[in-house]
Amino acid sequence: MHLPPYLIPGDTVVVVSPSRHVFPEELRAFVQTMADWGLEVELGKYVYAAFHQQAGTDAQRLHDLQWALDHPTASAIFASRGGYGLTRIIDQLDWTSFLVNPKWCVGFSDFTPMHLKLKALNIGSIHGAVPRLFGQAGNEQALATLYAALRGWPINIAWPLSDNQHDGLDIIAPIIGGNLAMIADSCGTTTQLDTMGSILFLEDVGEAHYKIDRMAMQLLRAGVLDGVKAIVLGQFSEMHDLASDFGCGVTQIFQRLLPSVPILDQFPAGHVPENRALSFGNIVRLMVVNGIAQIIPPGNPDA
Repeated sequence: MHLPPYLIPGDTVVVVSPSRHVFPEELRAFVQTMADWGLEVELGKYVYAAFHQQAGTDAQRLHDLQWALDHPTASAIFASRGGYGLTRIIDQLDWTSFLVNPKWCVGFSDFTPMHLKLKALNIGSIHGAVPRLFGQAGNEQALATLYAALRGWPINIAWPLSDNQHDGLDIIAPIIGGNLAMIADSCGTTTQLDTMGSILFLEDVGEAHYKIDRMAMQLLRAGVLDGVKAIVLGQFSEMHDLASDFGCGVTQIFQRLLPSVPILDQFPAGHVPENRALSFGNIVRLMVVNGIAQIIPPGNPDA
């Protein structure tokens, strides 16, 4: 995949609100952090607009996102927050200028349709913290990995798995993915995900186990999971029921549907403060040693 130019001090980042509305005080920590990183910030015209729960009308949100894509000097585009609304405008965007001058697009959750569209366009993007959450306690690693991803610095992430069954795993492949509900929602659309030969990252929030099973089954039946090399499960937070209610947990749901695919759970990313950044489209090395998984650059000599 083509990766946009990495950021350097003095670059400009723009913030738009393609989903739920956001308040000015919620972006103060982000603006200060950008200044600390040596970056300039420009806000979309309608970044603080509100139309019911969304950040302005479809036309207003589309205006700002198109402005961001076409921005002549910006190096990155941030979605102010998640929520709902991006799928309502994603198919109306004109990508002509962006493809000539690509920028890093940063966000997660409802920003997943953007990641999927960029994947279809063969452009890398960053799954990471949104500006609204920059003031959240306990997000030091989320911000540190996001800064490294924007600068193009190597990121090493190690985390414990719930079991040791994948010891010895060693895969080099691009990593892609995002929010499970949004990826399932894309089935049958122009942005349906192709995971062939890739490592798929998934996370979600506020779901029940039977809904996770239903969405996973939808991906399986639609052929989205054909040829996937491994699945990395992030945080499935604020679940509406217990695993015992359904009969098994999220990890077991995927293991049952894909018994021949390595399923690695508990990755520290998703709707949690420790939302480690992932550079989608980048080639990574995924390893497991003694129950500890690692995502590292493919040429890392310390592996």
